Amino acid sequence: MKARFLILLFVAALFTGCIESGSFNVPGGGSSIQLPDLMGGDTDGETGEKNIIASTGDLTVSLKMLPSHFSSSSETGSYSESFTLAGLPSARIVWRVEKDPFEKVFQKLADDSNSQKELLIDGVQVKVEVENSRDIYRISTHQGIYTFIAETDSPEDIENARAYGSAAEVVGTVFEAGLENAFAYDLESLRN
Repeated sequence: MKARFLILLFVAALFTGCIESGSFNVPGGGSSIQLPDLMGGDTDGETGEKNIIASTGDLTVSLKMLPSHFSSSSETGSYSESFTLAGLPSARIVWRVEKDPFEKVFQKLADDSNSQKELLIDGVQVKVEVENSRDIYRISTHQGIYTFIAETDSPEDIENARAYGSAAEVVGTVFEAGLENAFAYDLESLRN
């Protein structure tokens, strides 16, 4: 009896060590076992898919969703990142995600905006606020508990370059790519 217990303990320790080191893979999946997978996770009753709750650090812009002339210039914090355009390092496009459950940040942006418009992003109609002036071009929206912002403080540089389109097109590209990534998470469930 004691020998069986020791063997079982040894196998359990070996198995746990393999999981922690990442050397144990899910058959056919090619990825390490994740704790939510072992615990069953939270699934959607209709589709059976896992509901994922995002943190601000997850809501970045994927470079593969942007045209090749965009490059990530630097991480400016856990909730923002900036991009430049090839050959135009003076023009920075910043993507920010603000945890904003009471919409205070978004309300300030809405007060400063010049216009509103609707965008179709990943099959979802999104109302956005647009601030367009000589010194800034900004697009923002509020989804779930987050306010999403894409902006540049050098719209004239982008317009004068004439290589990448207007400031609205350039900032819009970053905004749409960021929101498309954000929509992979269940943002609306966080309102409840």
